[in-house]
Amino acid sequence: SMTSPWPHPYFNVIAPDNNAIYNGSMSGDTFEQRLAVSGQYTVRVYQMGGARDEGKTSGYALTFKITD
Repeated sequence: SMTSPWPHPYFNVIAPDNNAIYNGSMSGDTFEQRLAVSGQYTVRVYQMGGARDEGKTSGYALTFKITD
């Protein structure tokens, strides 16, 4: 999950096959899903809209919990 002040960034989760399996700008701040395959997953954090266009930055905290 992600917490941050305004302007709020978003995050995507990219699977080992390079396909996005989660889009935070459409699905919110919490990703919970069984990962279908083993391998390297990427979390991409980004700004959208005016914040991106104006080059604004924002601090954020990501929390990961991985279980069997």
